[in-house]
Amino acid sequence: MVDDRLKLSWSDWIEEDWEKDANCKGSDSALFFTSRGLQHFKARQICAQCSVREQCTAFATVHNQEFGYWGSTANDRRISRRDQRNDD
Repeated sequence: MVDDRLKLSWSDWIEEDWEKDANCKGSDSALFFTSRGLQHFKARQICAQCSVREQCTAFATVHNQEFGYWGSTANDRRISRRDQRNDD
C-alpha cells in the first residue's frame, strides 16, 4: 500500500511532528541535495547538531528518499541500513 502523502506535491507535503524541531528548518534545501563541496559540508554540520537526526533518517529510509542528505546520511548509507534491517 502506498502512503497517501507520497502522492502529494512537495508544496503540499504534510509536516511530520519531528520536523518542527529540525535544525534544517528554514535552511536552503539546496544544501541537502549536493554530494560535494562547501554545501555538503554545511549540511553535515547542520545535521550533526540536530536533535531529530534519527527520525529524519528513519523517514528518508521508510519513504525511499533516493536523493539528498537526510539525518546525517546519504542514500547509500540509508540503503545499507534498510538492507540490514531486512536481513534481521
